[in-house]
Amino acid sequence: MSTVFITVFVLMALIAGGQPKPAHEQKVPYMWDRKNDAVFENFKNIKKPELYKAFNMEQPDLFYLENFGGMMDYFEKFYGDQYDCLHIYICAFTEEGSDHVPKDSAHKLTLVFAPAQLIDSKHTQDLGYYFFPPNTPFDPVHIEPFRLDGTVFQAWHDHFARFFLPRLRPTILPSDDNREDTTTRDTRAITYCRLDIHELLDEQGYTHFTSDGKQPINITKNMIARFATFGNIRDERASRLCHSQNRRRYPKRLFVEFDFTDDQKQIVLLEDTFGFCGRGAGREQCKACTRAIHLAKPFGTDNGQLCPPSVNCPGYKPKPPENIKR
Repeated sequence: MSTVFITVFVLMALIAGGQPKPAHEQKVPYMWDRKNDAVFENFKNIKKPELYKAFNMEQPDLFYLENFGGMMDYFEKFYGDQYDCLHIYICAFTEEGSDHVPKDSAHKLTLVFAPAQLIDSKHTQDLGYYFFPPNTPFDPVHIEPFRLDGTVFQAWHDHFARFFLPRLRPTILPSDDNREDTTTRDTRAITYCRLDIHELLDEQGYTHFTSDGKQPINITKNMIARFATFGNIRDERASRLCHSQNRRRYPKRLFVEFDFTDDQKQIVLLEDTFGFCGRGAGREQCKACTRAIHLAKPFGTDNGQLCPPSVNCPGYKPKPPENIKR
């Protein structure tokens, strides 16, 4: 009898332990930020018309990243302890027919994801380069369609820097936050700590419900990435619910914001889920990657320690270059 009891007890414990954790009992992920449609309108009104002029063609303002969570899981498993930071590079496809350039995608903007290793407290080294071909879910078993060699990545990143980045310069304010050395420059890449990404994707494993607590919501491993643009200097929105923060913004800077999606490819806002206001505040910022500079040139400084979809900003204000009058 005691053996049976122990066996049943252990089985029940295993079953209970395998159940998804209720989201409303977990802390808010550090990378969460409340929805703000103004930043998407800023991009469409300020940046997108200038990007069009590079090749006289419409540029995407969002990307549906099917199985984005699967790509992040792959980075965790394949690179292991080497993987410390994630670089998200803004790139542009080169001529059609070039290596990995999808059909009808020449000169279109895209995103390249690069897990990186911290060499020391000030420098990182990319470990690999990956992208999402249009309408193709990430497949960790057949990795070749998604993986780029360094030469292809460099060509795509240079293509963005040569033809698109100069178009954006008139759209960005020449503030201290937007300078790289003495040059005002828009975003080329964004850096996150692996810890930030891991914590964010934990949400996909929690149990979420609609705000009334009655209908379950399945947050998938698919995400939507949208180009956005900050406002002028500060965004001091008062919270309509909870977890209000005043956040320093990089005036007129381009960034990328990520959204969770459900089975119907609809955006899921954490603040609209059951018990959100009861969730504890997120942890403090992970600063391991925020001041590290990429070792390789010519994209050595990523110029993008930004806040989307979080508050992943460096907690300091760069000293103005001495040769620029204030």
